[in-house]
Amino acid sequence: MLGLAFQAASDQFIMMSMAQVLQIPIARPIFEREVGNRMYTPSAYYLAHVGAGLIIFVTYPLVTGLISYWNFGI
Repeated sequence: MLGLAFQAASDQFIMMSMAQVLQIPIARPIFEREVGNRMYTPSAYYLAHVGAGLIIFVTYPLVTGLISYWNFGI
């Protein structure tokens, strides 16, 4: 039971770190298109991207951690 609780608790943090790494090649074509069209400056695009990403990267582990805590009583 302890191994299952450890896996359930650590899995959401591992998934978010991999999602952050995989987001780099996905975001590059969007960055090039929007900066090439002069819709945004690179700093404005970067700040918007970081702001949107922080919301997801903070709330997802928090919510899944709370679900794991509620289910397993860690």
